[in-house]
Amino acid sequence: MVLLLAGLLLAAASCRKAQDGTAQGEARSGQPARPAEDGNGESARGPETDPEGNALLRQSALAAQYGILRPEDHSAAQADFRKAYENGDNLAGIYLYYLLGIEPGFEDRLAERTQIAKDCLIDVNRRAKAEEPEAQYLMSLMRLQYIDEEDSRAFIDEQLQAACADGNAAACYLHGELLAAGDLGEADHSAAEQQFEHCVGLGCNYGHYGLSRLYGNPDSPLYDLPQSIEQARIAAAAGNHHCMEYLAFCYYMGEGVEQDLAMTRDYYRQAAELGNAECAGKLAAMMIDGEGGDVDLAGARQWLERIHIADYQPFVDEMLAEIDEKQGS
Repeated sequence: MVLLLAGLLLAAASCRKAQDGTAQGEARSGQPARPAEDGNGESARGPETDPEGNALLRQSALAAQYGILRPEDHSAAQADFRKAYENGDNLAGIYLYYLLGIEPGFEDRLAERTQIAKDCLIDVNRRAKAEEPEAQYLMSLMRLQYIDEEDSRAFIDEQLQAACADGNAAACYLHGELLAAGDLGEADHSAAEQQFEHCVGLGCNYGHYGLSRLYGNPDSPLYDLPQSIEQARIAAAAGNHHCMEYLAFCYYMGEGVEQDLAMTRDYYRQAAELGNAECAGKLAAMMIDGEGGDVDLAGARQWLERIHIADYQPFVDEMLAEIDEKQGS
């Protein structure tokens, strides 16, 4: 099917061109205006309730988001961040804002993210200026949209290094991404590798994801396809849907592994079950054509009907029409 092949080629471009500015690009999506420089405003919301409980929720959510000493689970991460945010925790609000911006379908959440930013950003910026470490880390995430500016690059680099040295595994991963992409200056793949390895050492599954992307980049001096696939297997086993999509592509094309369409279909299924809409569409396409298994039109329809992202709707409608035609013939 032409649609599936086009999707596979897009997956290849996103997975194999490892450090292509992903972190920067994700952070630019729907960002609010730069916070006021005086940073003296207060949150328009009421006072925070249960700060200690909220801190535990943030810790739990970060572990679920990045797979720190547990399998990844972005739904659980979102739920914990949201619960703390609803308790008046503005730090959790910015984490939630960032997570919603990097999940599939972020365009459909713009109004919600704008409200979260209005609720939380001034307070978190004020706390960052008071040198509260977690707030400084969060402001480095918000400053990613201004990474083309020298002062923003310096701020982001300094804050991520400090947070990583303090044991923040997510900061180690993000710093590695930016170093490999050359977003903080000249690309430094060896330094990126060190940050990803530090992330792994902190028990973070995203470190394996970062290493897979780094070793899978043909333009990197560290290019090593077998190692890329091995790191992807580790990350996928712990719930990283990006690596599941990458492995599906490798098995479909026979790149670095023996071609196995059944494995492709299985990895797409695993990623789709974790909410990856692109993989749900590719899985449906394989089910329609009987690639990697039996034709399953009813199953394909079920997966397509679970996709609720506006940008994908034309492709979903096209495949649903194909199912209708085949079931009617």
